[in-house]
Amino acid sequence: AAAALGTLGSYAASATVAEALCRTLTDSHEGVSSAAALGNLGHASAVPALVEALKDINEDVRRASAAALGQMREAAVSAIPQLHKALKDTNEDVRKVAATSLGLFGAVASGAVPGLTVCLSDTTVSVRKAAAVALGQIGHPSRGAICALNERLKDPNEGVRKASLKSYELLHRRRMERGGCGPGGDGTESANGIAAALLRLSRGDHGQRKMTAATHGRERSGDLAPSPLTSVRLPLCLA
Repeated sequence: AAAALGTLGSYAASATVAEALCRTLTDSHEGVSSAAALGNLGHASAVPALVEALKDINEDVRRASAAALGQMREAAVSAIPQLHKALKDTNEDVRKVAATSLGLFGAVASGAVPGLTVCLSDTTVSVRKAAAVALGQIGHPSRGAICALNERLKDPNEGVRKASLKSYELLHRRRMERGGCGPGGDGTESANGIAAALLRLSRGDHGQRKMTAATHGRERSGDLAPSPLTSVRLPLCLA
């Protein structure tokens, strides 16, 4: 029943429907489907109940509630601080979904950057990757985030390295556009960080090297705005 209500989407975006779904959030059988339905419905009146469900004893309900809040985006902006706290949940899936949802809010979730930066060192691969992606989606070029992403370029997992490199480039470029500098104070260390990452990748991760080299090629042809890679002599880095 909960799932059916949720699929009605905007056609039934009423406080009455949301209220009915909220009453079943703590139900051991209906909680997960109710959270998903509320995410589909997108009614702002459900936000307080979903936020409360982030503390539910059932980890599946917490995970589904975090996903629903991210799906609601603008209607759930007030839940960003609670999603930030959920990054410390004892369950890895909840932490991963909280990070993913924060990324969906974009720039308005800049207050969660410190927590996401900490998640880059999470013991779970999926959490580290979700945090790296979210930092790029939020796009706030803080020094701490850039330094932490630079460290993740050495992550043992390929997916984490790729996500970190993409966000690292984006944040560094944005910081330079704003007149700031990378971790080195003059932009040098950030450029060198990417160069070092390329060197490491040339020794093992050929797929990521091709991705980064292709990005460099598009920048030179004018398809992309210049990034720190344009100041790096790729043949020397990859020799």
